[in-house]
Amino acid sequence: MTEADIEKARVVKYAVATEDNTQVFIKVAARGNNGQPTPLQPDDLAGLKGYLSQIKDAGVAIKVLNEPADNMRVELVVLYDPAILTAQPTGNGRPDADGYTAIRLLRDGKDVITEAVSGVISKLPFNGEYRNSDLMAALQSIEGVRVADIVKVEAAAGGSEAYSRVVGYRRPYSGYYALQNLTVRGRAYQVAE
Repeated sequence: MTEADIEKARVVKYAVATEDNTQVFIKVAARGNNGQPTPLQPDDLAGLKGYLSQIKDAGVAIKVLNEPADNMRVELVVLYDPAILTAQPTGNGRPDADGYTAIRLLRDGKDVITEAVSGVISKLPFNGEYRNSDLMAALQSIEGVRVADIVKVEAAAGGSEAYSRVVGYRRPYSGYYALQNLTVRGRAYQVAE
């Protein structure tokens, strides 16, 4: 078999084992067509569980977690330099009571905020810890972003609709995240107000 054949035969592309009390948790995922983690197919999962039951030590409790991505919702406020970034209104296009409008911020036709947020989430290692501070650093590194603030980040375990606020950091239940919703409100940065 060639290296390519071996890689193709490996259905589990992501795995991590952790222990809690007397139980071993093994989070697993395949690689989807987009290169991101995705749950194993039922037959592959059954094969993995059968294999693990054969090789585990007697008395060791193993739980295999093969879950859809933990969903994330992110809400941001951004003050931007209109000489560098172009604001494209979303929603009704009207400013709220604080003067912020729901927008997408574009540079050379690319949505720089969505790219930054998606990049932070997709570049996490499997079972890697999401941190609000990493997201803030990514936002502040965008040329043209003068002020960025994370209004809230919420996450829900794979497939659940029970969102909870992320305070500081969070490790995904499934081992990986998917961005479900990004809301950006912003306005042009003014040196003197």
